[in-house]
Order: sequence, then C-alpha cells, then structure tokens
Amino acid sequence: MTDHASYLSDFTRFVSSRSTLLSHRDPEVVLGAYSDLIAEIDKGYDDEPEEYDNDMSIRSLIQELLDCQELRSHPEFAQFSAAVAKMDTELQALLTPDAKRPAYGDDQDQWWRVRLPLRASGNFREYMTLAWGYTAEDSHAQP
Repeated sequence: MTDHASYLSDFTRFVSSRSTLLSHRDPEVVLGAYSDLIAEIDKGYDDEPEEYDNDMSIRSLIQELLDCQELRSHPEFAQFSAAVAKMDTELQALLTPDAKRPAYGDDQDQWWRVRLPLRASGNFREYMTLAWGYTAEDSHAQP
C-alpha cells in the first residue's frame, strides 16, 4: 500500500469508528462538511436549537482527528491540519469572542461549543436569548 493510500485508509477507519453522519469519510469530505457549517453560520444560523450541537459535532470530530497520533504521523496530514487552522480562523470570526453558554464535560476545551454565532435568526436566535441571555444580530433584519 502506498503512503497516501495508507493515510486515506487510516483516516477513513478513524472517522468510521467515530461518526455515522458522513457517507464518505475521506479528508476532503470532512473539510467540505466543516466548510458547509461555516457558510451556514456566515449567512446567519437559523436551524433549530438542538441542531446546532449536532452541526457543531463536525468540529468535534475534526479535533479528534487532530489529536490522533497515528494520523499525525502521516506527512499528508499536515495539509489537513493547515486547512483546519485556516477554517478555524474563519469560524472564530463568526462567533462571539468569549463563551456565551455554559460548558459541560469536554465542552470546556472546545471553543466551538461555548461560543455562539454573532448572527442568527428564528428559533435558534430566540433560544440563545432565553437560555443564555445572549442576543445575536438578527440575520433576517433589513438594513
């Protein structure tokens, strides 16, 4: 098996053992799912409150990937890691600069779980206000 094929095999096996959400489990699909999440938050998150944690689970999976020694031993993993760092910067710019919701368990070390979108609408925006006392900019408001 080539080094690249070995990397893809290890990556796919790791993702498959932790997620049933992705139909394909290669690095491009994982990065694509993260990119889609960032785009959704950029336009103003408007899904249901319980979906927010589910949607953010892609970033938690990515953290598990970043922490995996076996994957980090592959030279190709540096590209994945660099892409995540760039995307993290994009996401952080769309979230509150500090925690706005309580952290539970592992959430304390996961900035993407405790920081909230700067822009939102619908039930999610209302829920953030009621549950955590944080009111995001209304992404559906007319300028």
